[in-house]
Amino acid sequence: MSEQKIWVEKIPKNCWECPCFRDDIDFPCGLSDGIQDYFKDEIDGGKCPLHSIKAHDRELVKEVCEKIRNFLLDKCEFDYGYYINDGDFTVPDLWYFLDQIQKEFEK
Repeated sequence: MSEQKIWVEKIPKNCWECPCFRDDIDFPCGLSDGIQDYFKDEIDGGKCPLHSIKAHDRELVKEVCEKIRNFLLDKCEFDYGYYINDGDFTVPDLWYFLDQIQKEFEK
């Protein structure tokens, strides 16, 4: 069975601040399936299904930029090892542009 992931804007600091918290001694997490509890303690703390959407987006952008870089290296013809095809733009220009995209998502 795959790990359940729920993407949220802000990760709560603890279970008591979480909107999924409920007043149930056996299963205080509203995301619990009755078998697996997600209460953040020394036993189940690492299994919480809440994940930061910002971290997800940042990783996704990083992966896409890396795929673009790899595509450019594999498929484009480089004139003098620096210009791409007809010389309209340079490899460093593209790398800079991709770096800027990634930095936008790191904020």
